[in-house]
Parts: sequence; C-alpha cells; structure tokens
Amino acid sequence: MTTTLLETLAHEIGRLLEPLAYAAENPAGLDRLLAELGAAPLEADLGALVAAFDAVAALKAQIEEVASQPSPSLTGIRALLEVTRSAFVAIRGLSDIGGSAGAFAGLGEDLANFLVASYLARWHPLGRNIAVLATLIEPAEELGLRRLLIQGG
Repeated sequence: MTTTLLETLAHEIGRLLEPLAYAAENPAGLDRLLAELGAAPLEADLGALVAAFDAVAALKAQIEEVASQPSPSLTGIRALLEVTRSAFVAIRGLSDIGGSAGAFAGLGEDLANFLVASYLARWHPLGRNIAVLATLIEPAEELGLRRLLIQGG
C-alpha cells in the first residue's frame, strides 16, 4: 500500500485538528480543552465557541475530501494547504468571539499553540524534543504562570 504525499499531509493535519473535532462533538471534551488552555468562558459564550469548533471540524472533513482524490497533484496539495491555513485563521479568530472582551483575549493564539504542541508531543515526541533543543518551542514547564482572569467578582 503506497501512500501519497497528499494522503500523508491530510492524515497529519487531521491528527493536528483532532482535539477540536472531538471538542465540537463532546461537551466534556470541550471542557477539558478549555481547562488545558486555562479558559472558563461564560455559558453564553459556549455556543459561539462550539460553532467555531464545528467550522474547524468541517474544514477537517474538507481536508479529508481533498486527500481522497485519486491522483494527487501539486494543485491538490496546494488546495489542502490552503484549507489548513483557513483552519488556523479560524482558530486564531476565536479571540474575537463572544461579548466579553477579556474572557477570550488571546484564546485563538493559545489554542493554535496548544494544538501544535500537543500534536508534536503525542505523535512526534522526538521532533518536539529537537524543536525544544533548537529553541523553537518553549516547554510549558519553563513558562511562567499567567495572571488569573476573574469575572463577576
């Protein structure tokens, strides 16, 4: 069984976006993901957050569709990478959802960083360790704690 570059890219991108698809389908997964990020949005904001995760999950399905084409070409690979870029633009745009400006400040950027870090730690630990040694990644254990955000008292 030969795997094409397009299939490999789609498979790895699917792994990268897997936590978002799981969070969109499972409320407990959403709570766990938000806890990993240190965010606790209000109930009113959860609907917008789930809608954004659903959009990313739909992009993941679109990636799989592009990868299932029988003869991969550079155009197909380019389309796959464009869909992936759209997914990350949607993830980074999560900071703008909801009415409470401070509650989601930086959430999109934190989520994108978390996705890449967890993907590397789970699927390519040697690559993660090399990136840490090359100072491309700052390990979480070396980062300082963030200031708490208190809402409503």
